[in-house]
Amino acid sequence: MNLRGEGGVIQFIQRRFGSLRYRLLFLASSVFWTLMGVRIGRNARIYSVTMHDCHNIQIMDGVHVNEGTVIFGGGGVVIESNAMISSNCNIYSVTHDVDAARKGLLYRETVEFGVVTIGKNSWVGAGVSIMPGTSIGENSIVGAGSVVVASVPPNCVYAGVPAKFLRNLDG
Repeated sequence: MNLRGEGGVIQFIQRRFGSLRYRLLFLASSVFWTLMGVRIGRNARIYSVTMHDCHNIQIMDGVHVNEGTVIFGGGGVVIESNAMISSNCNIYSVTHDVDAARKGLLYRETVEFGVVTIGKNSWVGAGVSIMPGTSIGENSIVGAGSVVVASVPPNCVYAGVPAKFLRNLDG
């Protein structure tokens, strides 16, 4: 009986259980976030992320949200089917009034909400920050490290601080 090497029993077990381990982790993650109030579609893969105000977050079918991402759902966050959120992204649907001090208020005393929508089959690069009230259009790409302060139309590439149009992705 071949225990080691190519085609060995140990290699077979490692392949089978390694794959099973990841499936179980994704299942456990989905169950946890569902219990916390996040609406999660089928085949969504949520790695080690942090979510606040979970009842306002909706993650559709086939979405991938990678490690280190933080989602502030107070104003509502919708991540549509097959979108991919890379590592260490920040998605904000809550902010504070920039004129608070002029109005005699503390910033922490003000709260403003804006729904964030990330479109189908979009790709948000590593380290992107998405501000309240913006959307990423279907099939669009936002380059790593960008800050999205205005909505990104469908089928295009945006990058930079603030994120700006680079090119269309249409045929």
